[in-house]
Amino acid sequence: MTRTERVMAALRGEPADRVPVGLWGHSYLKEWTHEGLAEAMLDFRRRYDWDFLKVNPRASYHVEDWGAKYEPSGEAHKGPIFADGPIKSARDWNGLWVLDPNKGVLGEHLKALELIRDGLAGDVPFIQTIFSPLGVAKYLVGNSLDVVRSHMRDDPNGVHYGLSVIARTFAEYAARCLDLSADGIFFAQGVCVLSRSTCNGGYSLVWITTIGNEHPGDDGDRAQKRRPRANRWAMQGSASALQLKLQTTLPKEQTKSYTAFGLSLVGSFIWA
Repeated sequence: MTRTERVMAALRGEPADRVPVGLWGHSYLKEWTHEGLAEAMLDFRRRYDWDFLKVNPRASYHVEDWGAKYEPSGEAHKGPIFADGPIKSARDWNGLWVLDPNKGVLGEHLKALELIRDGLAGDVPFIQTIFSPLGVAKYLVGNSLDVVRSHMRDDPNGVHYGLSVIARTFAEYAARCLDLSADGIFFAQGVCVLSRSTCNGGYSLVWITTIGNEHPGDDGDRAQKRRPRANRWAMQGSASALQLKLQTTLPKEQTKSYTAFGLSLVGSFIWA
């Protein structure tokens, strides 16, 4: 089987010659340019011959266009350091705006996807990483869940507005990634578990009602093209980085329930 055939068979629960395997992680030293990011992702996949490539964008890429400032740590195994952000108080969530996915840092990461697509030459499926609105919100305030919780209590409507803006931004960004021939989206929930009393269980779902649906101005063909062929949602609360069971049908002597492994995220595949 080809790598694409193997991955798609596993996601559909159909027989595969073996379990598809892929690992991922950040390249904190190289990911600060789109050329460096693409080179690092392609080199990592090539070195270990993974069956698919999950692109790990720059760790702060999803908040920089709103004015969040992160600086390189200068260390290979340490993420960027928060310097400043646009959210100083709960009322500042109302000041967020829907980003143009083709411009700024988001646009640079689209260029990286083009380089990755060309480098893989159709031989290996690849997926882009996009965080849930809560995961993005946390990074807007210095990667602090406590700050997000506090703002939810102080101004729940304002925070909800900010989350809706984030959801709309990244729904359109996801569509652009698919337009550039990405095979799917890795929907990273991040570490966003909040108590029901804090958020009434509704915030994370803002995304789910947005991605894959028709947007104003879209034609039906493009909207249909975005709809995922297979979803596998992760579950929180486990020591495993990614609880994504690939229920693959193998010969009887090899029948098992396998888990796809990640390095530091909890999330799900959405294959386009």
